[in-house]
Amino acid sequence: MIIDTSQGDIEVVGDIKEFKTSIDPKNLEFITTLLSSNLYSDPEQSFIREIVSNAWDSHVEAGTTDVPVIVRFKNTYSEKSVTIRDYGVGLSPERFQEVYCNIGSSTKRESNDFIGGFGIGKYSSLACSNTVYITSYYEGKAYYYVMVKSGNSITTNLLDERPTDERNGVEVTIKNISDLTPFN
Repeated sequence: MIIDTSQGDIEVVGDIKEFKTSIDPKNLEFITTLLSSNLYSDPEQSFIREIVSNAWDSHVEAGTTDVPVIVRFKNTYSEKSVTIRDYGVGLSPERFQEVYCNIGSSTKRESNDFIGGFGIGKYSSLACSNTVYITSYYEGKAYYYVMVKSGNSITTNLLDERPTDERNGVEVTIKNISDLTPFN
């Protein structure tokens, strides 16, 4: 989604001291908490909407819009989980680090063909669970990541990588959910 960043016509007259807005690194943990906990009034619905939107955008980018995004609910005695799997472009380790691990980073701002573009929806899963499992299938390799929110910080770790026959795409899973009803 192309975001309008036009400045408008501003005329500066006289001696003015300008202060650019920035993010103080001391506030990063607070902003992280805001994005992953307090931004959504309906966290479960927001998680589904945001991750499915990202998945669909990946299908658009890959030209695979004829393939459905899969939303899978597991509701057994030992596990309650939600998994969203797309068959889009997948994420190379470099793209994962550049885009997925950076607040506000997005690859969708050059076209109106995409739903998203703000670079914050990926954190919606942390409003439902402190641990998110992300698998990226990319060019014959599966990359297994875990994103963890601990207090006010978020870390993402690459746990493993191995060869795969899976099609390119990304799978996002949240586990240990007490009740799946709000996800309906």
